[in-house]
Amino acid sequence: MNQQIGGKNNKKKPTMKDVANRSGVALSTVSHVINGTAPITEEVKRRVNQSIQELHYIPNALARRLRQDRTHMIGIIVPDISNEFYSKTASTIIRHFSNDGYTTVMVDTGYSLKRMQKNVDTLIEQRIDGLIVLGGGNDEHILNHAAETGVKVLLADRHYEDYPSVEFQYQEYMDQTICYLHEKRFRKIGYISESLDMVNLQERYDGFIQAMKKYHVRINPDWIITDRWLQLEKMDSGKVVMQELIQKLEGYDMPEIIIASSDMIAIGIMDALQENGYHVPEDVGVIGIDDIALARYCRPSLTTIRQDYEVFGRKCYATLKRYMEHNLRQKHYYIPGKLVIRNSIRKL
Repeated sequence: MNQQIGGKNNKKKPTMKDVANRSGVALSTVSHVINGTAPITEEVKRRVNQSIQELHYIPNALARRLRQDRTHMIGIIVPDISNEFYSKTASTIIRHFSNDGYTTVMVDTGYSLKRMQKNVDTLIEQRIDGLIVLGGGNDEHILNHAAETGVKVLLADRHYEDYPSVEFQYQEYMDQTICYLHEKRFRKIGYISESLDMVNLQERYDGFIQAMKKYHVRINPDWIITDRWLQLEKMDSGKVVMQELIQKLEGYDMPEIIIASSDMIAIGIMDALQENGYHVPEDVGVIGIDDIALARYCRPSLTTIRQDYEVFGRKCYATLKRYMEHNLRQKHYYIPGKLVIRNSIRKL
């Protein structure tokens, strides 16, 4: 965490990221130079050490000493443990690490950066070897702080700069979905999502917009909603947001298809439509994302984009373990999603 130094200029304490930027190298390269954990060319060492001197950067020596002995403990950060995708992914990660003798500590931030900062600080104090951050966004200062102390950080369902990451191919599966709808001659397509603060939500939205443009489908701003309230209690809030949209449109010019950024929001949307006299999928079709268990059993069963939490969690485990134990850092790994057609859209 960047701390303010008192004084006339109130300057920020320089960080390892500042050294990396000044040297023109990756954050991990600075860490390797300081800790001697990988072969680095003399020219790069010279640039990094010069930047350290010029910025008066002081490495966290205590943290480095603590890092010399491994604890076989990892932390997992989730934004919302009630979200089935996050909970099942975390469960998969925990199971694999437990089989290898690791202790795992999972914390739920409730989408709060303040809570995330406090929890990460606590995990660092407990000397975790690795940290998996599921989802999230606008938290770069927290990630950098953890990395500076020697914690191996893995980002899951998102990416950021030179941190290793495992994520889904958002653009590809949004393209697949819009292509399918276009081929079935659906032309009135809406999108309802939580606010776009989280990286994965922003990329799903961007993928939707790019695909709509690619297939020349008109983008109607009345049918696109992003709302922070949808982050929690997704089914209830999805229902309310859809009711508000129905009232706004007054029954006219309704979309033929609504894509929701999660299955739980999609189920709330279907409930609102049915309560207001609309038939799903005859009047309005609904598509979710995640393929949670409930998607198969609600009525009508929900068409959704499947994100395989077992494959995803296993890849997170393998990538972080390799990074912690052998310092082998795969930059980005992408997992494909799959459109699963069920009964919530018309079969034209």
